[in-house]
Amino acid sequence: MFCRETHPVIHAVILALYGFSAFAVADTISKWLVQDFGVHQILATGGLIGTLYTGIWTMRRYNGLQGFKTPHLKWHLWRAAFVTAIAFFVVSALSYIPLADFYGIIFLSPMVVLLLSIIFLHEKAGIARILTLSAGFSGVILIAGPQFAHANIGILLSFAAVFCVSGSAIMIRKIGQHDNLPLYAFYPALLTFLVNAPFAAFQFRMPGTPDI
Repeated sequence: MFCRETHPVIHAVILALYGFSAFAVADTISKWLVQDFGVHQILATGGLIGTLYTGIWTMRRYNGLQGFKTPHLKWHLWRAAFVTAIAFFVVSALSYIPLADFYGIIFLSPMVVLLLSIIFLHEKAGIARILTLSAGFSGVILIAGPQFAHANIGILLSFAAVFCVSGSAIMIRKIGQHDNLPLYAFYPALLTFLVNAPFAAFQFRMPGTPDI
C-alpha cells in the first residue's frame, strides 16, 4: 500500500484517511474522559506519552540528540503553539457540545486552510478544489447530522479550534517535508505537556484501568 510506486496523490489520500480516523477515535475518547477528568490532565497525559514516544523514536532512528536539530525550529515552535491550542479547544469544546455538532464546525477547517493558503502562500484555489471541499463538507454534515441545539461556549471553542487547525496546516507548509518525521509530532506533544502539566497537578485524579 505504501510502496515507492504508489502514486503520491493516492498515498496522500490514504495517509489522510488514517490520520483523520485517528483524530475521530481520539475525539471520541476525549469526549468520554472529559466526563470524569479535567481537561488539563487529559492533555498533559497525552502530551507526555507523545513526547516520550516521538522522543525515543527520534533518538533511536536519527543518531541520538542530533535527530532533534532542524533549520525550521521557529516554525516547529509556532506550529506547536497552534497544536497545543487545538488540543485545549477541542477537548474543552467536547465537554460542552455533542460530537456531531463539533464535527459540523471543525470540518470547516479545510475551507479556511484553502483561504489562508491563497492569502499567505499565494496558491491558486481552482474550481475542482473548491467543489471537492464543498462536497466533502456537505458529506460530513449529512453523515454527522449536527443539530446545534446547545448554544453555549462549546460552539465558540470549536470555531477557535478551526482557526488553529488552519494555522497549523499553514505552518506545516512553511516547514516543508524534509525534517525528521517524528519532529512534526515531538514539539507539539512537548509543548502540550509543558503548558498543561502545572494545571493538571492541581486537578489530578487517579484513573482506573478502563480510563488508562
